[in-house]
Amino acid sequence: MEDNIAGEEAAACTPLAANHDATSRCRNCDRDVPDRSFEMHILHCMRRIWRCTGCHGTFDSNHRQEHIDSECPKGTVACECGEALCREALPAHMREGCLLALARCPFCALDVCRAELVTHVEYCGARTEQCALCSRRVMLRDLDQHVRLACAARGGVAAAVSRENGAD
Repeated sequence: MEDNIAGEEAAACTPLAANHDATSRCRNCDRDVPDRSFEMHILHCMRRIWRCTGCHGTFDSNHRQEHIDSECPKGTVACECGEALCREALPAHMREGCLLALARCPFCALDVCRAELVTHVEYCGARTEQCALCSRRVMLRDLDQHVRLACAARGGVAAAVSRENGAD
């Protein structure tokens, strides 16, 4: 029985790697390659595989320019506004910062490019419409405040001033 235990301990100490090939990591494609074929792999890999410095992906060397021009999320693209930015940042730029992107006017619901939005809103907000509650003509930019604070039909400040002046 002691001989059997000693035999099991010896088997446990025997390296399992003897049954498997040792590997090394290729610095180009970042794969584990068996040591017995590592030199051949390096020759092939350096000629056929390209590692992108932007996204760190590995690609066939024949598709390098295609990846850089249209696929790499870290690649530089030019927005219509002329700003150069990272491809993956383009959607956020279009939503938040691009002066040529469209934004909706709060008064007329017209889509206007952001570069012209301030001027458009100033002009559009200066138009007047009749208050649906008191029929007074009010500038669009002041209409919400008018209804909340000064609309006579709602008993606001205008109604109080009107009563003080004896208009009732």
